[in-house]
Amino acid sequence: MASLAPQILAALAAASSPQQETRQQGEAQLQRLKSNASAYFSSCAEILVSQQADLRGRQLVGFQLKNNLANPACAQNAHLQTAVCEHAIVDPQRIIRNVAGSIISVAVREGLWPAQPVVQRLGTIVTQRSTDLGAVHGAIRTLSYIVDDAGTLLDAAGLTKPVLMAVVPFLTATTFGTTAPDAVEVRMKALEIVSLILELAGMDFESNTYKSLQGNVRTVIQACFENLQTPISQAVATLCIRCIVLSLTFYSEIDDALFTQIGQLMYQATTAGNGAAPANAEEEALRIEATEFWRAILHFPHFAEVAQPTVVQILPVLIRAMIYSDMEMGMLEASAEDWQVPDKADAIRPRHYSEHRNNDAGSGEEGGEEGDEGDDDDEVEEWNLRRASALTLDDLSEYYGDAILETVLSCIASMIRSSDWRQQEAAVLALGASCEGCFDSLTRYLPDICPMLLQLLEANDTHFLVVSITLWTSTRLGSFFLATPALMERLMTCILRKMENPSKMVQGGAVEALMEMLSKAEEGQMDVAAPAIVQSVATCFGAYQLKNRVLLFEAVQTVCQSLGGALRSNESLISTLMNPLSQFWSQTPNDSWLLWGLFDCMASVCSAVGPAMQPMAGDIFHRGFSLLREHLQLRMAALQAGDVPPDDEFIVTSAILLSGLFDAMGSGLEPLVAQNEPAFMQVLLMTLSDAVPAIRQNGFSLVSDVARTCPTHLQQVLPQFCEAAVRNASTVDESSYGVVSNVAWALCNLLEHQVDGSNLPTVQSMPAMAQLFSLFANFLGRTKVTADMRNMAENVSLCLGVMLYVDADVEAKAQCSVQLFAGSFCRFVRNIRESSSLLEAATCGFLTAVQQNPAIVLNNLSLFCDLACSVAVEGVEASRMIRDLLSGAASANPATWQQALSSSTVQTRKKLYQLYGLQ
Repeated sequence: MASLAPQILAALAAASSPQQETRQQGEAQLQRLKSNASAYFSSCAEILVSQQADLRGRQLVGFQLKNNLANPACAQNAHLQTAVCEHAIVDPQRIIRNVAGSIISVAVREGLWPAQPVVQRLGTIVTQRSTDLGAVHGAIRTLSYIVDDAGTLLDAAGLTKPVLMAVVPFLTATTFGTTAPDAVEVRMKALEIVSLILELAGMDFESNTYKSLQGNVRTVIQACFENLQTPISQAVATLCIRCIVLSLTFYSEIDDALFTQIGQLMYQATTAGNGAAPANAEEEALRIEATEFWRAILHFPHFAEVAQPTVVQILPVLIRAMIYSDMEMGMLEASAEDWQVPDKADAIRPRHYSEHRNNDAGSGEEGGEEGDEGDDDDEVEEWNLRRASALTLDDLSEYYGDAILETVLSCIASMIRSSDWRQQEAAVLALGASCEGCFDSLTRYLPDICPMLLQLLEANDTHFLVVSITLWTSTRLGSFFLATPALMERLMTCILRKMENPSKMVQGGAVEALMEMLSKAEEGQMDVAAPAIVQSVATCFGAYQLKNRVLLFEAVQTVCQSLGGALRSNESLISTLMNPLSQFWSQTPNDSWLLWGLFDCMASVCSAVGPAMQPMAGDIFHRGFSLLREHLQLRMAALQAGDVPPDDEFIVTSAILLSGLFDAMGSGLEPLVAQNEPAFMQVLLMTLSDAVPAIRQNGFSLVSDVARTCPTHLQQVLPQFCEAAVRNASTVDESSYGVVSNVAWALCNLLEHQVDGSNLPTVQSMPAMAQLFSLFANFLGRTKVTADMRNMAENVSLCLGVMLYVDADVEAKAQCSVQLFAGSFCRFVRNIRESSSLLEAATCGFLTAVQQNPAIVLNNLSLFCDLACSVAVEGVEASRMIRDLLSGAASANPATWQQALSSSTVQTRKKLYQLYGLQ
């Protein structure tokens, strides 16, 4: 050993002492020894591989090396790399091999050691020492860490194939027997590596990983079959099932004979126990993987067709697998009367609030995430057989539809009549899981099914878990209820009554059902129920515990969005809703994360009730602005000090709150803004330069409110705003398109409302306008716009049109022709559903520019025809220009005109004739 070794071992022993004084002395000694870093880490490497050193000391040295890899003296020590990768990894002691594997995987993952030589070394150990159990165990275990931590890195370096070739023989090797723990783990880790590589391959069919598996998949499948004949452990069997499922990606190598063999195996694994609760966690894991197979085949139409008869056979088993197990009931932590039991603060998942995205009057916000299955409450978080079975039934119903409906209904009918509430609950869950995929065919049964669901909700003795799932299933059938007023009235009565249920789980399910039904209803359809809904919400605020109270904040937002008209016209409803919200407003401290939900909620209330917020406007403005400023300053200070900044949700929700207040009060907020200048605009400018896209997005949203209601304040800092706008519009990607959308919207509002005079600069007087025109034009004309970017594309189109409207020379200044984006402009603006002065200005500006180059119309004739039939040209000036342009195109090139007409819809051709006499 090196001369530092005894001192290092002594210091480590002292540093791990339970005695505080001894521990502090040991830690201080370690710091002194590290002052000679090269000698220290070289000595640690020697200790790690020394067979004479104490085993505990060797392990502690390994932890020291792992924890100090960020130190160049450690990571770049060639002696240490050799000791770990060639000696410690094959050490006779399992504990040393494990710590060596951790060191290697961290070093590769963090890019401290190059992947290629490390993987080559480990592969060499596996192939050249294939009869040495300890060596193979250490190397394969470490390779599994590396593939898991740095799979994409291995793919890019072309290293997945050598890893795969090294481990495939150990999928079935019996050299080491099948009982020793290390031998079992070698098999397990080999299978884990293969499953990880298969998963990586499925993400990119052009990847090195995908290519490395081509021609080898059948070998993997056969190895899995061999393992499953006499599995050495349940965990090995589960991994084999998983590998086979992932192998379906290579469908071209799986013929019908092999797929039939796979299907029979999966049928046996899925139906094990005939749907009864698994005996243990390992059995459940295996059945989950087998259940996932039936979802996986739906990605491959031929496999789905071949498997259809078997799918019908497993449906009853899937439905029975949805029955609550004793273990799940034990984990549920819910009861029929727990409404007075306080929620644990650390058990409540913080709700993250979406960025405020401005949009024009007709486009609407994109997005929304697909809801999860909602099949039970949020307490049971882990993925289990019940959830897997429900999601599988949902997907199978979506794919096969009518072909499986009768079988599903037959199973449900027998279970829902059972006196066992668990079977009843599973049947209702199965109905909800399958109804969307089979809805059209199910419709003829709904006059019987929906009253039955209502009976479950109306009965006082229905188990609270059955009530909870019935609420969810009823919302899945929401369109039928909404189309049947008598049933809808009964359902709404049930929902509001269940919101006041003594079970917290039922309360939450009822609130979510209320939000879902309000979201599905047509405008005005639920107005008649507004008084009862608002009264229930207000009552529940006083009785709910923390978790459901946060959910109520979200419900208020939905109520405001769906019942805004009914609220605005009824002062009594506003008062009823504001009473509990005012209490929370005054009682919630400024450092509470509950403000996130409260601010988001209050923003929606402001937008919905408008000037009725006048009594609270000053308080809301000062609190929102002070918190926005405070947290921006805290964030900046933390970043400058190299610390982790506070949660940015305080900034985001404060900005959303202020935006809602601007929606409510409009220019009535100008005195409050003026009182807080110049700080107010400086704070807003800070949000536009933050590194977090959500902060910038909400910052531009708030700036657009200022531009709309009190533009002179923005004009006073116009150079700084324009600089931020150019900077943010220069990059459009998945993280920033919402920001760019709000940049465009803020510019639209400023261009429309800016004051020309009073020695204030205007946007068209700034050089940045030409830069922004060029950026937006190139984006619109050259970028493939995804569905998620639709709102942004509409706002960018409007902005370009308004720029042309206020300054016809901007096209020349930007050296960017309208021809570049003319087709895209028509494509996105034609979809805007509501007219506005901004839309009219944008359309007129665009059409005026097109008049200078009428050939643009012929190049995009079908799109111009669509634009001509949209609300964008309802104004007199725009209508005249589009008529002149289309008439000119028809005269200039009759053949092209007739071709465009023939490709248009009948409705478009009819409108062109009715509006413009064109045919």
